[in-house]
Amino acid sequence: AHTQALDPKVLDLGCYPGAWLQVACQALGGASRRDSKDGNGGKEGKGSRGGRGGRGDGGSVLGVDLQETETRGMRFVDARVTTAQRD
Repeated sequence: AHTQALDPKVLDLGCYPGAWLQVACQALGGASRRDSKDGNGGKEGKGSRGGRGGRGDGGSVLGVDLQETETRGMRFVDARVTTAQRD
C-alpha cells in the first residue's frame, strides 16, 4: 500500500499575543525568519498561508483569538502561520 506523508498542522486557540505561534512554527522545523517583503503580517485572507513555499519544512499553523494577533516582527513566525480574529 502506498502511503503519503501529510504536512503537520497546528491549531492555536487563544493565540494572542503570539508566543506559542513561534514555538509551533519552530516545532514544525526550519525555523525561518519572516520575509520582510511579505507585508501581510500573517493576517487572514491576504495570502499568508504558507504550505511548503520554500520556507521551513512544511506544515501550517492557524492561530485564532478574540483579539487581533499581529505576527509582523515576530522572529520565528513565517508564511506557514495564519491568524484569524473570531469570537
